[in-house]
Amino acid sequence: LPRAIEEYEDIVADFPRSDHSAEAYYQMGLIEQRQRKDLEKAQELFEVARKERANSEAGIRAQERYKDLNMLKRYKRTADKGGKKSLAAMVDMAELYLLKLDEPDSALATYDRILEKADTTEYASKALYAMGIVYADSLNDADAATGAFERLIDTFPVSPYAQEARKRIQRDVE
Repeated sequence: LPRAIEEYEDIVADFPRSDHSAEAYYQMGLIEQRQRKDLEKAQELFEVARKERANSEAGIRAQERYKDLNMLKRYKRTADKGGKKSLAAMVDMAELYLLKLDEPDSALATYDRILEKADTTEYASKALYAMGIVYADSLNDADAATGAFERLIDTFPVSPYAQEARKRIQRDVE
């Protein structure tokens, strides 16, 4: 990681305000986000990437990533407040982790928190179904996926998510 950062910094120094420097800043932002989990630093680097060359591919991706991290902050604030909006914000946060930020482990951790806090079938069943999907489709862990789907079917047998889970594991529809 330190060597990669060094290389990216060299690119920035050698090719300022270019597509290459924008890409280097974008990649350093990804390292901060995914490896070091420093979202503030990541956002700063995405903003710099955008400013380096706004119309480049890296500049456009950096702008999107910057917006996604802003949304993540907003969802976290709402989730931390508690109440009904908290669970909806946590679902949005998990989906953002999974679909936009490519962080299936963070999505799973968020869905797990939803299960701990959910007092309704709606959120708990959705979280279990989503966990099964993440395990199956993103992490290629068939055993964990089947476990999540079976837990969903056993706990919330009449929910729409249980119906879909049965299809996923090819269990007889009850």
